[in-house]
Amino acid sequence: MTEPLNPIYQGIALSLDSIQSIISGIKNSDEPALKAKLREWIQLGAFDQDLDGRALANRFLERDCAYFDGTSFIESELVELKQLINESWAAVNSYMFFQFKKIVEYQVPLAKIG
Repeated sequence: MTEPLNPIYQGIALSLDSIQSIISGIKNSDEPALKAKLREWIQLGAFDQDLDGRALANRFLERDCAYFDGTSFIESELVELKQLINESWAAVNSYMFFQFKKIVEYQVPLAKIG
């Protein structure tokens, strides 16, 4: 989701049309996909050990970010988006690790039987 924003973070001068195109792509495609995944991971419990991350994710789910107000970027929204991506990545990776660990722990006694 943040890849289309790379030119902005790199300080590359963009035309208003380019900026509006990037923001439109994020709002119409990337953001809905991210929100769907966040809902799924929250429901699965991926954020149960990261209450701050879950609060950040829930705030994002409730908001309708603009990212750009027509003349400048809304820095607070971009910073929060980047933070959300990083914290979500960490929470999901941790969740997946512990799920995998549970599977391995379940299989170890079965391997000893055979």
